[in-house]
Amino acid sequence: MKLPPVSMMVAMTPKGVIGNKGSMPWHLARDMKRFVKFTTNSAVVMGPKTYASLPPKHRPLKNRLNIVLTSNRDYKPEPDVLVAHNPSQALELAAIKGWHEFFVIGGAMVYMSFLQYAETLYVTYVDADIKGDTYFPHWEKEDWREVWLESEWKQPEGDHYPTRFAEYRRVIHATPTKEISWRHPDELRAKMLEKSEEPKKITYKAPKKTKKKAAKKHKPKIRARKKKARR
Repeated sequence: MKLPPVSMMVAMTPKGVIGNKGSMPWHLARDMKRFVKFTTNSAVVMGPKTYASLPPKHRPLKNRLNIVLTSNRDYKPEPDVLVAHNPSQALELAAIKGWHEFFVIGGAMVYMSFLQYAETLYVTYVDADIKGDTYFPHWEKEDWREVWLESEWKQPEGDHYPTRFAEYRRVIHATPTKEISWRHPDELRAKMLEKSEEPKKITYKAPKKTKKKAAKKHKPKIRARKKKARR
């Protein structure tokens, strides 16, 4: 069974703020239109808090496979919402249901759990210096290639702040999804910060010298001529 590739969609400030007190600290219609355009007819995975923050009239998100990722075995989803208890299970549910696009849409714990497996990152940069209690996990930009970045900030009427769209593709291959394991973000962060082990030294042993046997000189066989018997 082929699992869908992992993509992420996030709106964040230059400092990485993505939320405050359980909700997004802004109203950005421009970003929302982009979100709907990209995620429609796709599977979306989110944490229980992110799902609860959606307006009731938009819950579950229409024309999308809604998956809530939680380690809580007693979590009771709403109708038409699937529950996964680890990232691998979430991807398998999307594949079984026949969805070929898979988007991670928040919150911080879910982003952290899927970041090392993501292949595409869609970012909406929000030009604002605001306080928040939820941040997008640290990501090494050296591991990503900037595919596209808007040339200027845009702020349509009604949006709280100017925004700028960007798209990144992973330079190196993502960790195979079959190796996904559900871990708490703090544990994953600690693992990412650990120093890599020094490579084992390989000692080279020269092959033992063997004495070459001297080639035997080929002596031509000289056939003795038979003497003719004298009569």
